Amino acid sequence: MNVDNSLTAALAAFDAGFAPIPVRPGTKKTAVRWDPWLRDLSKASIERHYGMHPDHDLGIIAGERVLVLDADTPEGVQALKELEAFLELRPMVITKTKRGEHHYFGLRDGVFARSDAPDKAGHPERFDVKTGRALVVTPPSPGKTYARFEISHVSQLTALTQEEVDAIFRHNGRSAPRPQPASGTDPDSSLPCATETAAALEFEGAIPRVKALLSHIDPDLGYQDWFRVAASLHAESGGSAEAFNLFDAWSARGTKYPGRVDLEKLWQRLGRYAGRRVTLATLAHLAREHGANLSRIADEHIEASPFENLGTTVVDDSHQAPVGDNQADDPHLLLRFSLKGHSEALRKEMAEAVPLPWDLALVGQWTIWFAPPNSGKTLIALSLCINATSSRVVDPECMFYLNADDSSQGITTKVGIAEQHGFHMVVPGYRDFRVKNLPSLLVSLSRSGQARGTVVVLDTQKKFTSVMNKEEAAAFGRVAREFITQGGTLLVLAHTNKRRDADGKLVYAGTTDALEDADCAFVIDILRDEDDRRTIQFENIKARGPVARKAAFEYSTRRDQTYAELLGSVRSLAPADLEQLEQEQLREAAHPQDLVGLIEDHIQRGYTTKMQLVETIAARSDYGQHRVRRTLEALTGDDPLIHRWRVTKGEKGRMTYELLPAEPPDEDDFDPNDDEDVY
Repeated sequence: MNVDNSLTAALAAFDAGFAPIPVRPGTKKTAVRWDPWLRDLSKASIERHYGMHPDHDLGIIAGERVLVLDADTPEGVQALKELEAFLELRPMVITKTKRGEHHYFGLRDGVFARSDAPDKAGHPERFDVKTGRALVVTPPSPGKTYARFEISHVSQLTALTQEEVDAIFRHNGRSAPRPQPASGTDPDSSLPCATETAAALEFEGAIPRVKALLSHIDPDLGYQDWFRVAASLHAESGGSAEAFNLFDAWSARGTKYPGRVDLEKLWQRLGRYAGRRVTLATLAHLAREHGANLSRIADEHIEASPFENLGTTVVDDSHQAPVGDNQADDPHLLLRFSLKGHSEALRKEMAEAVPLPWDLALVGQWTIWFAPPNSGKTLIALSLCINATSSRVVDPECMFYLNADDSSQGITTKVGIAEQHGFHMVVPGYRDFRVKNLPSLLVSLSRSGQARGTVVVLDTQKKFTSVMNKEEAAAFGRVAREFITQGGTLLVLAHTNKRRDADGKLVYAGTTDALEDADCAFVIDILRDEDDRRTIQFENIKARGPVARKAAFEYSTRRDQTYAELLGSVRSLAPADLEQLEQEQLREAAHPQDLVGLIEDHIQRGYTTKMQLVETIAARSDYGQHRVRRTLEALTGDDPLIHRWRVTKGEKGRMTYELLPAEPPDEDDFDPNDDEDVY
């Protein structure tokens, strides 16, 4: 394996079927969050990261099919070699470390193992076991070199049997690892219910407090935090049916609720979860982030009322008249805020709801565009700014693009474009602008009268306010709404979740607050990506006025073009063209070509079993395992007119996939005098 630097080593590891991940220099801490990195893992993402951080070290995530034995003492290395000799095992990959060695193995189908770190203080001959969600730092990280690397793909690692895994754990003084046995079944439900364990009984006493905590947490939070809620309830209750019912009822309050059946499957898998134990402390932390008063919950252990903690202002009502007793000498406390008699002034001050280019936002409104990374939202937003100012729908001197999500090169390029077209680019860290100052600046614009006619574009939302903290999101919403009511216009670029919903639609990221508070919202998705051209679609999910229901754009994706050329390539599609493209997408939806291509590519790269293909492609794409499996099975066979690959039975009954050979042209159909016939 080429380990001249972290980039080449990471690319080589990826080609070999490993899951490389950047590591902070000189540490064992990853430089990125695991799950988002693994979901987007590709050569492009690796090159992009190490292009920006060439000094980062390298690690791999072991995964479910790789097991690494980590001996970090001389006694451990010797014992490991003796155990391998006794079991007649030869590791195909060995890494030398400063203190010992890493020996790499695979796991045969059906073999269960888990990560383990035995006590080595009194037993230096023992060694760590790393598998599943375990990080292994690899060469060329400091102190790491390969002593042996005799594979071209991870599937060629020496695969351990269950007996061999058990022997390793017995050497470490551990019991043989086994999945948690399935518990009994409630005769009135398909939900497996736990035995009356001490954990379940203890959990019963905490149920009021758990309900109070859950009442403060938005069930539409990100997947990882949603999973942590499930894991904490399962761990603290021993997987009790009561805890599951709490989790199900809480999840059902959200728009992303997958249904009780899917939750039951998750609850079963949690019984085999071998990751870090998650406790109710995690639940409390999430509740506090969503505005819960933990002290009050701890004291009362009852479900919090939605009217609690609204404020601490005390009103002396000792002199107040009884309800219904009108007293002329005591005007109503709310009279000074009334707008009665001010309607004409409001009409004069109100910003006219003029559509911005392509009807994707209105002047005087707060609009959000939700989109996945690299889909073109910034490109279309800049095109909108250029078109709006050049057509004088917006005064260029009142158009401000706040760019907080770009590289130094990108900033320089886009500032030049803004200068060329007369509008303004604002960047955090330059000319004393700070992200934290934005709310106070919007308030000042609102109260000084300068909001009217001003258009502010935020790129991107998460740089200016938390998308997960309801309290912070609500505070930003109040500031934004005041800015809008005073004649300002706000266009916010935001992200979608990586995973799609059950219908294959993209889902906006974060809490529901932004969508609920905004006037208008679109979701941007990629419709087609081929031949150096990309087509994206805007689909409206909320509107307060005459905005487009759908819109589509096409632009060039050539690598050799300048950003100015990229902007110049943007073309709005006519409604008829969009409708035709949508019909084509529907015809291709059964087995998308990109998914078929992914399967073919992985088969060529050595992923030849159904489990390898389904798990790997699902982890590296937006397609779920069920969708990958359905396409894999549907296109399996020997007819090249219908099928794309076949399954063959090999040694010991092993079933492997291989691509169908390309069919030569039928000789009877070949006409040497016909110019259109080609080989």
